[in-house]
Parts: sequence; C-alpha cells; structure tokens
Amino acid sequence: MLMVLPSARGVRLLDYIERQTGWRASLADVRKRSPFESWPISVRHNLLVSALWLLDDWPERFVRAATAAGLSQSRILRGELLPFWFESEIRLNLGAGFPAPTGEEARQAAAYLVKDGKKISGCAVGRLIGSRNSAAARGYAKDKPVAMTDADFEHVIDKLSVEIKGLRPRSPKRLILQRDRTIYRLMRATGWSVKKLLGMTVGDAAGLASTPKGEREYSGEVAGLLLTYLRDTRRHLASECRSDALFIQWRGGVLCGKVWSCRSQKCKKPPKPGSHANGRSHRT
Repeated sequence: MLMVLPSARGVRLLDYIERQTGWRASLADVRKRSPFESWPISVRHNLLVSALWLLDDWPERFVRAATAAGLSQSRILRGELLPFWFESEIRLNLGAGFPAPTGEEARQAAAYLVKDGKKISGCAVGRLIGSRNSAAARGYAKDKPVAMTDADFEHVIDKLSVEIKGLRPRSPKRLILQRDRTIYRLMRATGWSVKKLLGMTVGDAAGLASTPKGEREYSGEVAGLLLTYLRDTRRHLASECRSDALFIQWRGGVLCGKVWSCRSQKCKKPPKPGSHANGRSHRT
C-alpha cells in the first residue's frame, strides 16, 4: 500500500480519501519514485494514515476507492511481487478479463447458501461466483433493518402484554418481557435506536425522568415509562448487579446488541401455546 500511494496512480486514491473524509495527505511530489524510508517524516506519517484508512474494513473500503478512482489490477500490481493477502484481493475484486457473473448465477449461489444453512451476504455470494465486486453479488449485500411502523410496534407490544398477563409477579420471564416491552414503548415514543437505548445508564434514565415538565424534550409518557421500569422491573432483574446499564439481563448481565437481536426475533414470533404457563425460561 505504501508503494502504491506515493505514485501518479496513488494520487487518485488520495483524492478519494479527501472526498470521503475532508482530509488530504500533503505530498511534495507524488511522482517521485523513491523508497518509503527516503521520504520526510511528515510525508511518511501522511502516507501511513492514508494506508491505514484504506486498510480499515479490508478489502471492501480499498475496493470501493480503487473502483471510484478507475484503477485496475494492472495499474496497482504493476508486475510487482506483493503479499498474497493483498494481491489475491486485488485480482479477485479488480481483475480485468474475468467474466461478469449474471444475476441468475448470484441467485443460484444464494439458494445454495440457504440450503446449506448459511447467511446470505454480498461477500458470501461473491466468493461462490468468483467476484465480490460484481453487481450481482452486491445485490445480496446485507440490508439495514427496516424501520418499524406504528402498526409493527402496536403488534409487538400487544403480543408482549398478552404473554406477560398471567405470569407470576417478579418471575424471571415476566421481568424480561416487561423489559422488552419497555424498550419497544420507548422506541415508539422517542424514535431512538436500540443502540442508543441499550447504551443508556440508570443515571441517564433518572435524569430524563426528573427533568421539569417545561424543560422536557420528550413527552411525559417517556418519563413515566422510565420510572415504572426502574421501580417495577430493573431493580428485580438486577439482584446484586453493580452495572449502571439501564437495560440488563436476568441477574444483572449487560443486555448487548447481539442478545437483543435474538430477543427481538422472539418478540416478533407468535407465542407458543402455553408458553406463559410458568416463569422459568428465557432468562436473557
């Protein structure tokens, strides 16, 4: 990477970095072909920062930059002997002369992944059809979750309320379902993301709930939800937990995004017959 950047073709990559970040590497004469060690310290520093930025999220970010800059594999490799991890990705993603996979090939690859019990992604499909940079493979890139509508929130909240009804007070399952319902209610009332809610602390919640009515950024419903959760749910979930996280698991474990993802999938599924017969399951 440090060999590519201080060159006439590397300028295109530096231009891309500037467009994306607003930061520009200052090079005296990028056409001067000299070993990296011979450049002034300030230039070497700029080149290192640029290289690290391009290597982040490897190889996707570099491939996007090279594609936007119109650089082919021949312009980057230049017949040089380069490390396999670098050269192989360049040849795979930017190689000229390879047949372009069709949409049908990508669909067949995706069907194979499903049959094999694997997740579909642009990277997984691309590896099967031989080019992660193909439009066909990119069509299977992982999408961002679709935002829930009011009807979606109402459905999930009603479902949780039905499951909660009849469960033993303060049982683990009831407390967990109450926590989940509070998260969905707060998402609907505030528009906050799950990431923001899971990052909140007890102090954050207490501060929001105690804000004078005239100074509140959100409705009184939000304050009520937070106070009710702190009083009726969190303190019983916490046990001897010393964590200050607002939303926690049974006995105080931090509720991380991965755990919540599993929980949210369960929340959206129809309840199993007799699933609320006791409160001794789903302790997450």
